[in-house]
Amino acid sequence: MESEHFTSAELRCRHCGSEGVRRELLDVLEALRAKAGPLKVNSAYRCPQHPVEARKPKPGLHARGIAADLVPMAMPLRAFYDAVRAEPRIRGIGVDHSAGYIHVDVREAIAPTLWVYRNGRAVVVTDPLQEVSHG
Repeated sequence: MESEHFTSAELRCRHCGSEGVRRELLDVLEALRAKAGPLKVNSAYRCPQHPVEARKPKPGLHARGIAADLVPMAMPLRAFYDAVRAEPRIRGIGVDHSAGYIHVDVREAIAPTLWVYRNGRAVVVTDPLQEVSHG
């Protein structure tokens, strides 16, 4: 699947090449692109056999086609975080300050789950604005 600003090549699994991004995620990526300018997709769909997914007890949201890790190319990470937080369809937001990307997902949830990556581990936070400001 692809859209106006995202090719199937950048959305497919980097392990096996299969496609699996769902339309609801792609729609959110396009909305973010409209607000933030060009985005680099570090990872979108990952098959269950992808090394990252295979290490998990069960495949995660990338394997369900509803998550992507994004690097803003036209604005600082903090400004991109604000754009991500303003998108109501995003229900999972993880910030990796050292790698300079933000994980976004469209899981079904009443309220967003927010976390930062510290030493390669996701740590849930209650004040992600402070984490982004000081990260």
